[in-house]
Amino acid sequence: MRVILSIMMFLQFAIWGSWVIVYYPFLVDKGFAPAQATSITANIYLGAMISTLFAGYIADRFINSERLMAMCHFLGAGLLLAMSQITNPDQYALLFVITFCYSLV
Repeated sequence: MRVILSIMMFLQFAIWGSWVIVYYPFLVDKGFAPAQATSITANIYLGAMISTLFAGYIADRFINSERLMAMCHFLGAGLLLAMSQITNPDQYALLFVITFCYSLV
């Protein structure tokens, strides 16, 4: 179980490292204003900081950490898929919210 969880954690951060770096140029290329692309990218890091406050508490009190991680990964996959479908600058607010929700999980 330890090896499987270690591989999962490695892949989690490898995925973030592979797309977060190119996300800002992608948004600007699709027509988002630089300020919008910056706020969406910063939103990712803000949500990641906030989520650590609650994830540990939930894992310690209510549910096994393995099950919580699995739920977060499945929910995150769905939100990441939704993020990939939004390429229109008119949907900035929706992308902002989905990006924040993704970074929370």
